[in-house]
Amino acid sequence: QFAALIIERIDAKRLLFRLHFALIDAVGRHAHGAQIAEIEGMTLLAAAAEEGIEAVRGTEFYGTVAGVNAHLTALDFDPDEPDLRELIRRRCELYGEYTRKCVERGIRLGIIQGITWEDVVQIAGEGAWLCIDSVYRAYSVKHIPAPENLRQDVFKGPEPRSFRPAHPTAEEVIRAVRKAGGIIALAHPSELGLAELG
Repeated sequence: QFAALIIERIDAKRLLFRLHFALIDAVGRHAHGAQIAEIEGMTLLAAAAEEGIEAVRGTEFYGTVAGVNAHLTALDFDPDEPDLRELIRRRCELYGEYTRKCVERGIRLGIIQGITWEDVVQIAGEGAWLCIDSVYRAYSVKHIPAPENLRQDVFKGPEPRSFRPAHPTAEEVIRAVRKAGGIIALAHPSELGLAELG
């Protein structure tokens, strides 16, 4: 098990921190990663506040540029800006539908056993981003071992790819974040060269 905390100073009063965790148990399930991320994040925020450093709200989006998926980091935006909220609502709805189809496929193939789609939704809670981690969480809460190759056997391949929703364009994401007063940048420049962006 491991967790990596990446801290980058923006200026004297602001830190950008990202908590990346891969807490994997013996059968390849995420083990309470969200709770650990929250605890670590809150601990860092408390320490930062004592030093007079302000926290900056942030999240990551995918956006397509010339057919390539770019991972974008958005910072310091107003989460209540209507266009941004609508963009996020649509993404949640579309990805939740994709996850539902994958889970139902897994049940149909006999790979997912012991949980239902209703279990996944109920355990995740209202308004949650529903994805493969929601499925792992449902297994964990019900104390049932998850299938060893859940991601590969249920969420990968031609059939799941056929109902995976398209990402919004990078232009659409950038426009919504900027309208919400935020700043946005390429999250992992090494993954996508400027030449590929055209």
